Amino acid sequence: MNKFRFLVIYGDPAPGESRRKQASFKSVCLLGKLKGKLYVIKARVFRGKNEDFIEAFFEQYKHVGGKASVYAYVENNKLQDPFFQQLFKPLVAKVRREQKIALFIRGDEEKKTDKATRIEANLEPLNREGNLILNEAERDNPHMKELEDQFKLFTLTMRYPADGPDAVEGANRIIDELIRRIEPPVFRSRKDVRKRNKKRL
Repeated sequence: MNKFRFLVIYGDPAPGESRRKQASFKSVCLLGKLKGKLYVIKARVFRGKNEDFIEAFFEQYKHVGGKASVYAYVENNKLQDPFFQQLFKPLVAKVRREQKIALFIRGDEEKKTDKATRIEANLEPLNREGNLILNEAERDNPHMKELEDQFKLFTLTMRYPADGPDAVEGANRIIDELIRRIEPPVFRSRKDVRKRNKKRL
């Protein structure tokens, strides 16, 4: 993990705490990007309690073990904001005090497009080129298996849940934004641009 400049933990907090088959999955994924390849290092994809959702952030943070800088985000659109402010933030603060871990989780307030088309448009090209990689060491982890199944069963009609891929897509977007902020822009002279443009007279 020390090869990564930074890692991102991204969580998608499905509403409610139901374990019924019809319920959405809560997803927390630890990812990094290296030379254009997106690596899913750890995943927690489950139906269950909000406390377990928050605990997953801290588990994945501890898994990194200081080998890389870690940014943590949780999906937080307008509908989710009351949950984020009233329930999520106090629970995070409680776990932070108990475990004495200085993990701060930012709300991802990006306005998102349709879930299915967003996942397909942003992750399918990565997958087609062999640049979306699930951690082989986690192959037998039921959470990584669930994530893999959600990718394999993904269709635009969303007949099977895609909450795991949705979290991966969110993390990928955050990683790309952070890379753009960290890496300095490349400036080229007009002369160089003209030279590269063979169609220009």
